[in-house]
Amino acid sequence: SPPSAACRRIWALLQECDAIKVLSSLTKKSEHSCADAIRALACRSLLGLSNDGRILQILQETQLALALAELVKKEQRVRTTVRDVQAAAFRLVATRLISRVT
Repeated sequence: SPPSAACRRIWALLQECDAIKVLSSLTKKSEHSCADAIRALACRSLLGLSNDGRILQILQETQLALALAELVKKEQRVRTTVRDVQAAAFRLVATRLISRVT
């Protein structure tokens, strides 16, 4: 079935705002104190958007999965602070996104 009017409007807004590129850039390594929470949110957004075949194809054509895999691998440590819980949440959602786009 053809996409609904709402889906078409969302797709247009995503393109207009270059949202996929912006969200992808938010997944990069950062020293910001909330970096893991920001990365987790960006990955969660991309994971949801990847339900659309066009967006999934775009994500598959980028090196996002490779970059996330490298970041997840570097960040693996068992810790217990709030920031560490955010890092674990990022690793979990990043792993799900990697699985979806590869």
